[in-house]
Amino acid sequence: MDPVVVAYQRSGDFLTDVPLMTTTDLTPVFDGHNDALLRLASAARAGEPIDFVTGDASLQVDLPKAEEGGLRGGMFALFAPNSGKFDVSGGLSSMPAFPPITRDEATPWMEEMIALADDLVARSSGRVRKCTTAADLAAAESQDQLAMVLHIEGAEALSPDLSDFDRWCDLGVRSIGPVWSRPNAFAEGVPFAFPGDPDVGGGLSDAGKQLLAAMDERGMIFDLSHLNAAGVRDVAKLSRLPLVATHSAVHEICPSPRNLTDEQLRMIADSGGLVGLNFHVGFLRTDGAVGGLQLDLAELVRHLDHLLAFLGEEGVALGSDYDGGVPPGDIASAARLQALPAALREAGYSEDLIERICWRNWRSMLARVWGN
Repeated sequence: MDPVVVAYQRSGDFLTDVPLMTTTDLTPVFDGHNDALLRLASAARAGEPIDFVTGDASLQVDLPKAEEGGLRGGMFALFAPNSGKFDVSGGLSSMPAFPPITRDEATPWMEEMIALADDLVARSSGRVRKCTTAADLAAAESQDQLAMVLHIEGAEALSPDLSDFDRWCDLGVRSIGPVWSRPNAFAEGVPFAFPGDPDVGGGLSDAGKQLLAAMDERGMIFDLSHLNAAGVRDVAKLSRLPLVATHSAVHEICPSPRNLTDEQLRMIADSGGLVGLNFHVGFLRTDGAVGGLQLDLAELVRHLDHLLAFLGEEGVALGSDYDGGVPPGDIASAARLQALPAALREAGYSEDLIERICWRNWRSMLARVWGN
């Protein structure tokens, strides 16, 4: 049977009618989440491959755009989609609930995306580095390379008994979100229905608790994004490491079940943890709608202000969800990322705080969790 290719449809052309930044004095950015590898894998399965290294208009993140906009590194997601279309043009709240997928369905996607990542690193002429240690991150920074950290989003490809856990680590995975917005053997994900509360469903399964323990022992990011409230409470109770949500926003401002409540933010703060702010407009607007691409960056600042009030200056970062969501037009792709630090300056943020949010907090957190 031919593989089902995911169709990404967005309202409007997110790459047009937005002026590019031209400054040579770029603020470095480390991004907590993008789905570029899924876009590459989906295109390859469709027989219409696109090239991350040379760039492609359909990608929100590729190497030329990263270099244009100061993107110096990020968490590159490995995600196995459900069959059929993944249409965010009408807003995530209009999407149906997603059923579970099997390990046999998930594993090929993961393996293909890791192979694509390794291939683009090999073809990048030293411009991209796959990073698994803090020393790798430091080397990428010193050599002006794009630091790529592999992150599993939805652990369906892992055996529930963790017999293959070391294999995925050996392939370079250093961060795992146990669920996407669907249940699996490890935990339950939140739905996209808006408005909604993340406090739905049960906590971590026994397999999920064992995965958390294995990741704590190994020193890996256990991502709270997409995890329901009971699961977050379990992680807060059981983990010895800082709690991290790689790409989430504020539920108090936008009551999407994908966003973090103040209770959850307090748990993350108590652990010395971190939240990467999601750029998807449906998680930023008070009405949860996509509503075109003209969301003012002041709305991102509003979310950042709220996160800072709970987490402090060392606990707030960025998690764009590029190539998986609809960002505001002013930061429609990685090429335009410098519009965000400019907006933070306009809002009165200090240069030190801007640097923390844009890259230093992620680099520090990865080094703390990895312990190397």
